[in-house]
Amino acid sequence: MMGKLKEGEIGDKNFIRILVVGVLLTFFIPLFALISEYILLMTLLLVVFWFWFIKFISQEIFKNKTRIRDDTVTELVQYLRKLRHDFVNHYQVLYGIAQISKDTRLLKHLEKVKILNNNYGSILKLSQYDLVQYFLKQLACQSDTESHYQLTNSASWEDFNNSYGPKIVPLLDRVCQLISLEKIVHPSSMIDWELDENTKEYTMVLTVYDSEEPWGVNIDKYLNEVKVEAHKIGVKFEYFTWEEQIAVHFLIPK
Repeated sequence: MMGKLKEGEIGDKNFIRILVVGVLLTFFIPLFALISEYILLMTLLLVVFWFWFIKFISQEIFKNKTRIRDDTVTELVQYLRKLRHDFVNHYQVLYGIAQISKDTRLLKHLEKVKILNNNYGSILKLSQYDLVQYFLKQLACQSDTESHYQLTNSASWEDFNNSYGPKIVPLLDRVCQLISLEKIVHPSSMIDWELDENTKEYTMVLTVYDSEEPWGVNIDKYLNEVKVEAHKIGVKFEYFTWEEQIAVHFLIPK
């Protein structure tokens, strides 16, 4: 069953101990109140304890939901990889037939399909919900344009801290909005993502080429704001601009 709750994830020993303490306090404080002059203080302590306990439970439930979601996505990505593997087998058969028949029009179309398939494969290697969702959505949007979109993923992502996912996606989206990625639709334009890793960090590099430079001349100010926001979550951000070209680098620690 996808996203099955693991036994003991919430009901662990620490949780049970805290619950027992809370029950005992709730039972004994009224008894002490009958013989003590500190009834208001004891009542206040009891209220504070249960407020803290409810907050603790809420945090545990949120963590558990996140864990279930990531497990579900991991399993879903595995299914998608299997389907993609079957698709690749069919593609290779069709490509072989096209080569034998020397159908240049079909071969040209199959080359585009190959690039699209490679992009999907690179995204599915991520296996982190927020990143997978973000790049699949971006790929789907760019597939409707004539621009050259390519995403290569050379990292294993085995040591990736999944908590960075929901933090890094808003920054990725902000940068793409500043670059006006949705306006880069011409056949001569290029959008290239390179995802990689080294011993210390994961790298996400976006390089965009467009002769019309839709990002404008005042982009430096806003990219520096992104740099500040990235620093707050422990991510290093760099950017470089040339004539008709811009590149941004996200460096995510392991």
